[in-house]
Amino acid sequence: VDDAIARLLAIEGFNHIEQLAWIETEELASISGFDADIAEELQARANSWLEKRDEEIMEKLQAMEIEEGLMELEEVTAPMLLTLAENDIRSLVDLAMCDNDELAAVGDGLLYPFIQLGHIDDEIISSLIMHLRVETGLIPADDPSDDDTSAGDTSADTSADDDMSDDDTSDDISADDTSDDDTNADDASAGTSADDTNADDTSVDEARVNETGVA
Repeated sequence: VDDAIARLLAIEGFNHIEQLAWIETEELASISGFDADIAEELQARANSWLEKRDEEIMEKLQAMEIEEGLMELEEVTAPMLLTLAENDIRSLVDLAMCDNDELAAVGDGLLYPFIQLGHIDDEIISSLIMHLRVETGLIPADDPSDDDTSAGDTSADTSADDDMSDDDTSDDISADDTSDDDTNADDASAGTSADDTNADDTSVDEARVNETGVA
């Protein structure tokens, strides 16, 4: 790329070759002074350069004995792999043991330069770490049956509580009925006692009448 085109691209905000390779051809051709032929040529050169770069990186990674599973991750590009490997992250377990800040922290995160380029973001990094922790056995996978068991226990507890509540209500009703029966019995007893008293008074009155007659 000659200096004039390079300066024009910089003015338009193109600071990395990846930007040239990934932009839509029509958008690149719409830049003042460009046309479809220039845009296609620039993208062809950018893609060729990136392919050569990635091949060289992969050769370096193989020499560094990077775990194959790490190299197969779709979310991680060759330049990212090289950055990780240069920082002794060379296996799935190594990557799983990283925390999000170590990789994505603004400024000093290992993958932060790639976040700035739009190659990855912190949500993808966080999700990838959690996935790898489960895959490598660092944390247990969620067991759906646990949720079912928990739901069953909750249902059983609720049923037990309902039964106990019904029993308590029945006991209260029985107690009320018993209390009512006792009250009625007391009233009946009091009525009988009153009748007996009235009968005694009548007997006394009759005796007094008889005495009066005799006299």
